[in-house]
Amino acid sequence: FLPSDRDAIERRVMRRFGKAAREADRRGQILVSTQVIEQSLDIDFDVIITDLAPIDLLIQRAGRLWRHRARDAARPVPGAVLRVIAPEPSGTYSDSWLDDVLVEARWVYRDPSLLWQSAKAAFEAGRIVIGPLADKAEDPAHVRRLVEAVYLANRVDVLPTEAHRAALRDEGDTYAARVLADQILLRPDKAYGLGDHAWSDDSVVETRLDDGSRAVRLAVEQSGRLVPLGRDPNGNPDWLASELRLRPKYASKLKPPTEDQKRRVAPPWAEADRGVRLLVMTRDADGARSTDEPALRYTARLGLAVIREEPNPAGG
Repeated sequence: FLPSDRDAIERRVMRRFGKAAREADRRGQILVSTQVIEQSLDIDFDVIITDLAPIDLLIQRAGRLWRHRARDAARPVPGAVLRVIAPEPSGTYSDSWLDDVLVEARWVYRDPSLLWQSAKAAFEAGRIVIGPLADKAEDPAHVRRLVEAVYLANRVDVLPTEAHRAALRDEGDTYAARVLADQILLRPDKAYGLGDHAWSDDSVVETRLDDGSRAVRLAVEQSGRLVPLGRDPNGNPDWLASELRLRPKYASKLKPPTEDQKRRVAPPWAEADRGVRLLVMTRDADGARSTDEPALRYTARLGLAVIREEPNPAGG
């Protein structure tokens, strides 16, 4: 989503589930969200149903249950319950233990052994306990003990052999990521020294270990110029308000602006914008769609989405 549309969605969410929400605004409302909802927003749900996640993230999500206690008497359920969708972490561990229920979770959190141990710790405890650790030091359901049970340094002692192998693979990936990060790190105490490697161009330095997605700006034609699709808080066309990240599958098909496009973008891009891709679109009734490949459409309701052609009933 463009920033302005994302902000509008956030305002609607806060109006229905925030601290100042009225009971009439909350009643009968269901929010479907990605894991972005588990932090930053001061929201309050009566019931949460979630896919399995690492234990620290499950605790974060539980923190959105019955958060504003002043409305407890009016809640439609008798208690705060986090319902977790997951297979049972029992029997012999296999890297495919999630596949019958949550096959997609393997691609979100990478390490199925971490999810196995999170499910085992959470389901065996049966609850999540908060409060000072000194008062509940021996309670395995305390948030500190749950996190320790999953992120132990000596996980070999608590994981089945196959799960431990998966954990070691994930640990190896983590160390490899640290090495890659160290290669592009500028050290403040040696700010002007090249060190073991030359500095890279700002437009190609990776600041996060992601899947190769790229920053893309959405533009539309207007009187021969290419102007931003998005607008700033004052309603003015703005390039930063027109920028989002595009998955590598589609970002790889886009090229930096041509010389002709650079001359036509208004307002002009800065030198620091090198490397950002440009997606030229045409407006339609609900938003805009790309004029070239990849075939993408933007609306305030769905964000940037792939245009899927309807199948021909005749098989064409």
